[in-house]
Amino acid sequence: MPIFRNKYNRCVNMFANKNGRTVHLKPGDVVTIPVKALHHDPQYYEDPLTFKLERILESNGGGMKSYRDRGVYLAFGDGPRHCPGMRFALTQLKAALVEILRNFEIKVNPKTRSDNQIDDTFFMATLKGGIYLDFKDL
Repeated sequence: MPIFRNKYNRCVNMFANKNGRTVHLKPGDVVTIPVKALHHDPQYYEDPLTFKLERILESNGGGMKSYRDRGVYLAFGDGPRHCPGMRFALTQLKAALVEILRNFEIKVNPKTRSDNQIDDTFFMATLKGGIYLDFKDL
């Protein structure tokens, strides 16, 4: 199992959950958060297996900040020890997308599957069979 699918922590003190559910951890117990399962939970994401870009837009009543504030978006981890490269990675992605969209007309190639099945053998979400795009200079 790839390590990036889960977030691992080790309990070092006795801990009793404060949300009313009885869960007791002893020193040395391992706590695992299955991030992929959390990101695909219909309790937090409506129709979670469908790609819906609009769900992360702030104009739709929340955006990514609302998911992070509820603790249900952990792509970069959370808290004071989240991924130190998060802001750099997001800035690089935004800059690359701007340049691509400014310079190319992009169409989905027919070789790309249309059933949007996720390949769960890879540690990051990716479509089975890959994504094929056709780029035309503007």
